[in-house]
Amino acid sequence: MLKIINRVLEDEGGSEFYDLLVDSLSILDKLSAPKDLAETSFLLQLMRLLGHLPNFTHDVKGAGLPKDGQFNFSIDDMAFFVSPSGQLTQNHIKLLRLISHNPAEALIAVNDLANYLKDLTPLVRQMSRQYVVSF
Repeated sequence: MLKIINRVLEDEGGSEFYDLLVDSLSILDKLSAPKDLAETSFLLQLMRLLGHLPNFTHDVKGAGLPKDGQFNFSIDDMAFFVSPSGQLTQNHIKLLRLISHNPAEALIAVNDLANYLKDLTPLVRQMSRQYVVSF
C-alpha cells in the first residue's frame, strides 16, 4: 500500500491519502475482516481520490442499470453492462459503492462479504492496473 501511494502521489498529498492509509492498515489488524477487504477497499478508495472511480449507476451506453439482472464490467468504459452470462449482480455493484465511500471497518458486518469479495477483488485489481497503478 505504501509503495502504491508513493507511486501515485507527486511531491505532496493531502490528508485524505494519509487517512486512507491509516484505515487500510488498521483493517489488516482485525481478525474478523475478510482477507481481501483491505486491498479492495484501499484500491477503490484510492481510485475515488484520484478521480478514476467506475460508474456504478449507469451502463456503458449511459442508461441506468436495471435493479435485477446479471452484469459484466468493461474496463475500457469503466462501467457495467447487462449480460445473460454475467458474473456480477446488483448486490456486487452496491457493495462496490459502499466500499468506495466508507471505511473498511464499517463493512465487516456485511452479510456474505467474503463471498462477494472473491468476485470483486480480481475486478478491482484490474481496474486499478488500468487507471491508477501498474504493479
